[in-house]
Amino acid sequence: DWNISRISGSGCANGFIVQDYKRSQIPTNILGVSNYPDIHYFEAWCVKNGHIISEDRGENCDDLFKIGNQFTFFSDFKNSVNTNGKFEFTGKIYWIPEESHLYEIVNQWKRSDVEQAGGLKAAYYFPEIEGVDYIFERTPFIHSWNLIGEERIYNEAKKIIFKFCHNNTEEDKKLLKSRIHDLLSEKYNHLIVKIIDEWKQQWAE
Repeated sequence: DWNISRISGSGCANGFIVQDYKRSQIPTNILGVSNYPDIHYFEAWCVKNGHIISEDRGENCDDLFKIGNQFTFFSDFKNSVNTNGKFEFTGKIYWIPEESHLYEIVNQWKRSDVEQAGGLKAAYYFPEIEGVDYIFERTPFIHSWNLIGEERIYNEAKKIIFKFCHNNTEEDKKLLKSRIHDLLSEKYNHLIVKIIDEWKQQWAE
């Protein structure tokens, strides 16, 4: 939640909170996939009488600030094998009061133009903000990973597949054998065999 009185300097403010948002992959494009390009955009929360309007808060609008290579999707893991890097997320926060000449510019932004903004009014370009002082800068959020070396690859792959197939059922046995190949390529067949064997052993009497 935004501290609106701190940002706007008023308890009954009207205007927009604008975030200048950047996400960078370091080293650049280390994963070699299009899912996570470096991105830079501006997104806005509308404030009326000191409160964020309902369209811009809660589950109605979830800003995807957490996007990153978190290994929660099998394809992400497979793309990350033998890589070591990080994502850096940064944001500068501006207050655009209703009487500002920038207010109407922001108000014209559409809610569908920037997918990552999750339904907020947003734009990829906002040159008019240049020279305007920001209120504060968010502490960079960094998500890092290291999947270099077979031991790390094995441990992380095992952790994911054991969590995904956590029941001793025929369905989970079939899922295990199919989805583990979504995690690891044929190059790591020896790790696949080892993980499958260990999964079976946990149910052995």
